[in-house]
Amino acid sequence: MNDYLKHYASPYYDPEKAHEYYMKNRELKGRKQGLNDEGKEIHEYVKKSINEERDQKIESSRVDTENQISDIKSQIDQLKNTSESERAQKKQEIQSQIDNTREELERRREEIQSKLEEKKTANISENEQLRNQIKKLGNSSASKKRKEELREKIAKNTEENKEESSLSKAELTKEKNNSSEKVKNYRTELKNYNEESRANQKSETASLNELIKTAKATHKENTQKYKEEAAALLEKELENISNEYSKYSEQEDSSETSGGSSGGSSGGYGTSSKSSKSMSKKDKAELMRRATIQYLKNKNNFGKRKTNAPRK
Repeated sequence: MNDYLKHYASPYYDPEKAHEYYMKNRELKGRKQGLNDEGKEIHEYVKKSINEERDQKIESSRVDTENQISDIKSQIDQLKNTSESERAQKKQEIQSQIDNTREELERRREEIQSKLEEKKTANISENEQLRNQIKKLGNSSASKKRKEELREKIAKNTEENKEESSLSKAELTKEKNNSSEKVKNYRTELKNYNEESRANQKSETASLNELIKTAKATHKENTQKYKEEAAALLEKELENISNEYSKYSEQEDSSETSGGSSGGSSGGYGTSSKSSKSMSKKDKAELMRRATIQYLKNKNNFGKRKTNAPRK
């Protein structure tokens, strides 16, 4: 490789690797047609290096985005599992309270019923004794009076049994109502808890899904940014390469050293539209100045050859 290739300074250029890559992948398109062979070789390798750096950045962004999304999805799954577990635990707690309430109602029912039966049994037993006493009494006026008293006592005990039965029934109804109200409140509490839990889960899941959308959008923006940066950087590098390795500049310099003796179509102008696009304003102005001088020299030489030409 020519030594002067190595003087092109760019972090994207390695002269030895550039030559090897260029020899394997030579394709001449677009503005590269305005470069000499060395410039083409440099451009091919610089383009490859810039594109590789661009692709590495895009791949790094993609991997980071996938990791972020994976973490967020794990949070969503964990949120779902935690919410479902908490709702199941709450349901179990409420069910336990409902069971306890029903057990308490059953205990109170048995207690009321037992108390009622005990009272009724006592009154019935007493009434039996009173009736036996009545049977033993004679027909005297004193006995009649005593019989009347005993019958009133029997009637009173019977009435007490009825009242006790009614009171017990009312008390049991009250206990049932209280128990039903407690069960209803427990179920309402569970319903409200589940609704709030699901609403919170939905809200937090929506926020996490927004983070996924943001991560994807950021990766998309980064990809576009890296592509634009690479394109702009490649354009800048090509501008620099064109200024140093333009084949049109070589032609112009060659015509200058020959003093314009070649003349004809080449004329030493080298003012191709492709080279002018890749050159700086200063270089363009210098090239036009030289082309104008060469044009005047060629014009003067042509007049002299015409004047001194031998007549037929």
